[in-house]
Formats: sequence, structure tokens, C-alpha cells
Amino acid sequence: MTPGQCPLCGSSVALLRHADSRAPKQILRERIASLRRRAEELVTGELTPRHLKDDALWMCPACRPIMADVQPLAPREMQRRIHEEVRRLERDGHERAS
Repeated sequence: MTPGQCPLCGSSVALLRHADSRAPKQILRERIASLRRRAEELVTGELTPRHLKDDALWMCPACRPIMADVQPLAPREMQRRIHEEVRRLERDGHERAS
């Protein structure tokens, strides 16, 4: 991730600095792919729950609830919440396309 991006989904959190020229469908696809990648990193140990909790302040408004009130820092619970967000995004994306 780069500065100005959500450490969980990769979406821009610094829109005031620069406009995002990508199409909404592309942004959605990239966000879903990033969330899936982060969930996999939790399983493989490349990403720790502590690291995500430490970065929660820099997350976009959509990702902050995923990290809220996860006690203890349980990788499976974080992974479940990430997958739940991916399903919601996919469902919303299909409804917009209809």
C-alpha cells in the first residue's frame, strides 16, 4: 500500500489531494481483490491481526467497522469480517449492474 491508501482494501483515503480517475467498477474490483488478498495474508501469517489493528486509524470509513471491537485479536474473526465485506461489495456491484 502507498500513503493515502487504506491499508486493508487499498482504496484512496486522500481524495482531497488527487481525483481518482478510475471507473467505479474498476475501483470496486480492485477493492474486492485487495480485501481477498489481505484475508489470505492473515491465513498465511504474512499479515498479523496486530498489524491490522495498528493501521486501523488509517483505514477508509468502509473498512474501520471490520476492525472495530475485534477482541481478542483473532485472525479467523478478522478474516470472516473481510469475507463478509467482500460478499457485500459483490452483491452491491451486481445490483448496480442490473
